[in-house]
Amino acid sequence: MALKILDKDSYLGAVDANKTSVVFFVDGESAHSAGIARLIDETAETFSPTAEVCTLDIGRYPEQAGELGVQRAPAVKIFREGKVLGGAVGFIGRGDLADLIRKNI
Repeated sequence: MALKILDKDSYLGAVDANKTSVVFFVDGESAHSAGIARLIDETAETFSPTAEVCTLDIGRYPEQAGELGVQRAPAVKIFREGKVLGGAVGFIGRGDLADLIRKNI
């Protein structure tokens, strides 16, 4: 499993990459974000190395999340070469998430 944790210095590299990046936006202080930890781990196991699976804590890096158009967690966006290919805000089921990623790889 290759889960990458993004910070203020690494987030642009992930979204601008030639490779598809699946970025989960979480809030480390929120019980809701803690509840999707298993989904994030499963996504990394399923889609790595085809897609880079990452997390960005919007509580720690609100400015960077805002630059990517995210105001609240949980959310997920799929990027390639700086473009948003798809995404969802709020909770998303495993099947719907897998379909969203497969459609954009």
